[in-house]
Amino acid sequence: MTVASVLSLLLAVFKAVPTIEIWWERLVVEYVKISKLKIAKENKAAIIEALKSDDQRGLEDEDHSGKPSGVGTFRPYIPGVGLRKPKEN
Repeated sequence: MTVASVLSLLLAVFKAVPTIEIWWERLVVEYVKISKLKIAKENKAAIIEALKSDDQRGLEDEDHSGKPSGVGTFRPYIPGVGLRKPKEN
């Protein structure tokens, strides 16, 4: 069954029984709400972990993780890479 035929079937059902269309809309709205909450919760946990470990590489995508962004200044050390943190004077 193709996507077009599925959409045609859904539209026909929605036109025949308007209550089903209302249920469908409510279902989609709830799904979007739950998805947004899940993403926000995962992002918050990742940010907290990055702050605790002083290492933001877990927040970056694979193409940019650990590479210079060209923004800001040079960091003399990167936690977890084997270089030591400079001593405070």
